[in-house]
Order: sequence, then C-alpha cells, then structure tokens
Amino acid sequence: MKIAYFLDATSVIGGAGNVLLEQAKIMSSLHEIVIVIPLDRWGKMNPEYMHRCKKADIRYVGLVYTTTFCIQYIDIVKAWKDVEKIEEWARKEKIEFMHSCQLNISVELAARRIKIPHLMNIYQLRKEEFVFNKMDIFPKYHSCDSMLYCGVWKENLGVITRCIRPSAILKKIRKKERIKKEKLNVLMLGGLQKRKNQLTAIQAVENCNKKGVKIVLTIVGDDTTEYAKECKEYVQKHQLEKVVFFSGFQSNITPFLLKHDCCLCTS
Repeated sequence: MKIAYFLDATSVIGGAGNVLLEQAKIMSSLHEIVIVIPLDRWGKMNPEYMHRCKKADIRYVGLVYTTTFCIQYIDIVKAWKDVEKIEEWARKEKIEFMHSCQLNISVELAARRIKIPHLMNIYQLRKEEFVFNKMDIFPKYHSCDSMLYCGVWKENLGVITRCIRPSAILKKIRKKERIKKEKLNVLMLGGLQKRKNQLTAIQAVENCNKKGVKIVLTIVGDDTTEYAKECKEYVQKHQLEKVVFFSGFQSNITPFLLKHDCCLCTS
C-alpha cells in the first residue's frame, strides 16, 4: 500500500506532527511511505521536518495546504482551493491511503474525490465547534491519544475513532521507580501557549519551593511567543531563575527525558 502522511506546520514542530512522523516511520517497514510537508508563503518546507525525514530515510515532498488545531482559525475558502492540487498530486503518485494531523480539510475533501480512506489525527475540539458538521468537512476516520476526545468525536459526529497513544521503542521495559531525592526534576514539553498553561506549572513550582518541597522545572518548547514572554517575566519578577529553566525548541528530547524524574502536562 502507498500511504501519504500530511504534516501540519510550516515552521515549528509540535506533538501532533511528531506523533505522525513516528507513525510513518513504523509503517515504512511494511508499506511505501511519502511524507507531505506544507509549504510556507515563500514556497519553503519546514527544515526540522526535512531533517527528520532524511534521518529516517523516508521520501518527502512539499505541497500547499492549510491546517489548524481549531476550526475558527482555518481559512476554509483557501482550504477548498488547495483540494484540486492535492487530488492531482495524489492521483499521479497513486496514493491509496492518506493520514494527516490537525484539522486538514483539503486532504479530507481530496481523499473523498479519489475515493480512498483518510485518517485524521486531531485532538481537543470543543463540542460547540461540531456545529460545522453541517458543512461536511470533518473526517470519517479519526484517531487521537485521548479516550476523552475519542468519545467527544464519536458522540458528536458518529465517526470511527481509535485511541492510539505514542510510545517509545526501548531495548527493554523500564519499570517505574520511586526515588528519594533532595529535589524533583520536572520536565514540560511543548511550545509556550496559553492553552498549554505553563504559567500555572511555574506558579505551582514556586508554591512548592516556598513550602520546602524542592522542585526544579525545565520547559522545552518554542519560547518565542508572547505567552512565553509573560512566563519569563513572571520567573524574573519572582526570582525563580534557579528553579525554572527555559530550553527553547529542541530537536532531540531524549536527553531531557533521561535526565528528569517526571513529565508534567497542565493543558
């Protein structure tokens, strides 16, 4: 089978894109795979995605299309205009299955024209947003790493959905351990955004340290946003530089995972 994986971002790389790449790498041992990277306004591809495709020895191409995690932010007119080019490319490549992440209307509509399946990885959509189902732009096949959101999609659209959680391939299974330490090293992964709520984590670390519970927090992810500026100003104002660290975007997070005691998510 020939499968096309459509990634989501023209610049940074987030959790959704990373998961899709990992799924593509796993499937490349069984099927013919091509990664599709969205082109930015200058016709360039995301360099991080290109680097990861080359490293995994997976063929990749660039196409114009738009994605978003939230229906209100997508340009539906532009998405419809991109359908024809995606359809033309997919027919030429003889694609048999499409798999995308985030809300990708162009790929969904192109797949329907070709009459092939399209699986979309998409996560947190509020119930109110499903009013758009009257426009018939949502996928028929859905997956995410949350049983909660699988339920939301199934309840509101009746789509076929599965919870698939990303995993790391290890040489051996490592059991969880409780280690007594003077301090706890906590890791947060993801770009600094209000919906990811890193400021709450920073404030929690501040309160814990005030009460004598020593915690050091490292935040790994894009820290060039306005929200990141707000978080950094809070750290500086409250003199938390010795317990809160910003590491910016990192291509390889494995060293951070090995170095820290636990991961924290406050979305």
